[in-house]
Amino acid sequence: MNKNDSIMIRVMNELLKIYLFYKCDDIIIDFKKSDKMNIINLEGYIENIDETVIKELQVFLNTPRRDDTEEYYYKLLGSDYSFELNLLDSLVDEGNVNYENGKLKISVIRRI
Repeated sequence: MNKNDSIMIRVMNELLKIYLFYKCDDIIIDFKKSDKMNIINLEGYIENIDETVIKELQVFLNTPRRDDTEEYYYKLLGSDYSFELNLLDSLVDEGNVNYENGKLKISVIRRI
């Protein structure tokens, strides 16, 4: 397993924490890997998620990736049981968050 794979695992775990925190017990995870990019898609039903979390996620997942801080944030991510959403921006290139009729869908892309 290479470093990029390890980063994607940590990103996926961080996103999975959101679903588990909001007591989602049926989560679909889809991971696609290619020579150019890796994509993670998660979806599940969550009741009453705070709209602030959705907005913050959208911002954090679409803040430009910073290669200069990637190694540092990679080591911090997943270090405890709290959300570290603010660290995701340095590890992914783009993301999409959609919450409609109780279904939360999160997609992230990391270009190689």
